[in-house]
Amino acid sequence: MIIQIRRVQLLKTTLNSNHRCLIIIDTFRAPALAYVLRRATSASVVDALKEGGRCATTGRTRTHMRTVLVISEVAMAVILLVGAGVMVRTFKTLLVQSPGYDTANLLTMQITLPESKYSSAPQHSAFYRRILQGLSQIGTTQSAAVEASLGDAQGLYIEGRPDPRPDSPTPYIYSVSGDFFRTLRLPLVHGRVINDRDDHDFQPVVVLSESVVRNYWPDSNPIGARVRMSKKDGPWLTVVGVCGDTKDWFFSRPEPRAYVSFLQTPRPYASILVRTMIAPEQAVGAARAEILKVDREQPIFDVKSMEQQITEQTSGVRASAISMTTYALIALFLAVSGIYAIISYSVALRTHEIGVRMALGANRAAVLKMTLAEAARVGIIGLGIGIPAAWGLIRLMSSVLFGVIQADAATFAWLVVIMGASSLAAGYVPALRAARVDPLTALRNE
Repeated sequence: MIIQIRRVQLLKTTLNSNHRCLIIIDTFRAPALAYVLRRATSASVVDALKEGGRCATTGRTRTHMRTVLVISEVAMAVILLVGAGVMVRTFKTLLVQSPGYDTANLLTMQITLPESKYSSAPQHSAFYRRILQGLSQIGTTQSAAVEASLGDAQGLYIEGRPDPRPDSPTPYIYSVSGDFFRTLRLPLVHGRVINDRDDHDFQPVVVLSESVVRNYWPDSNPIGARVRMSKKDGPWLTVVGVCGDTKDWFFSRPEPRAYVSFLQTPRPYASILVRTMIAPEQAVGAARAEILKVDREQPIFDVKSMEQQITEQTSGVRASAISMTTYALIALFLAVSGIYAIISYSVALRTHEIGVRMALGANRAAVLKMTLAEAARVGIIGLGIGIPAAWGLIRLMSSVLFGVIQADAATFAWLVVIMGASSLAAGYVPALRAARVDPLTALRNE
């Protein structure tokens, strides 16, 4: 390409011993102008791209997506942390609460008599009476009893009173032997307990739990009253005692109970309860031997201690608490890792900017504060989303499992503080690295 220069004037000036040359191009053809403009434009674009690589706005869309991802991780970590904390606290509460009786050193066994050998009620009574006599003679046994579940009563109909309201509590009926309350160490509040004299030759009797008495006799004594567990059939039972309440391990509320005499209502199936002086596991062999003395072919199953039974019943809650704790720790790790990564990436992109700021007079404390503010912003937004969601989750769980899961403000606050502190800690390391940037090195690398 030819550039025709009609007049060139060389100006030579001297400034601080430096020579500068100025070439003035008067006229040139249009194609040459287009070429020069393209070269200039290309150079400007390259310089702009190079300069843009020094700023923190490179890939702004990708940066925003990373930030949104980290905020989501923080919000999910808050929800899982709070849920796990509430579940663990609930699990501990379920374990330490008393069921209303003493579970220590209590051995339980299950027996079901075959109908082919034991077809009548007297045979059932005679078999279990002989078992209890043999178990009581073991040197390591304090007492032994029999318990059989009879199911829910149709209602509690009191002689001389109108029928109970539909919303009145219905007791669950147990058929128990004479030493049941002593073996279980279930406290007696009023009257007497069922004993071995309460057989078919004696009037039918019943012992009611405190929760039943509070509802049906709030201001009077039920001892001597006659009740029936079904409206149309069944014998009238005389209330002879009031015992303490047993509590459901899950809902932690008293269970309405009615205890009748096993000798008056024998069953072929029953639970054998043995209060031992040693560990229940060590007494299993002697207990089995005494039962097999009565019938060598009678199977015995589900032999375990009462504490083992409760542990198995609460195993689902234990597993849920452990799982939620594991997931919460994983979510916390991901959230902290995400904050650390996003702040480290931001520091790497803004190294040139940090160097310029420090060259212009910014101190390390200002750089540290600026970088930590970004980590705090991500954490605050994540907490702002996660806290309402976590609180709503607790309220929902409390409404579904009323009386089991409580909205504990203290636990909630502590877990939120832990999450916030973890977010700041994750941003502190890259912020400290940014504050230690050497401005000369940062500018020289650019």
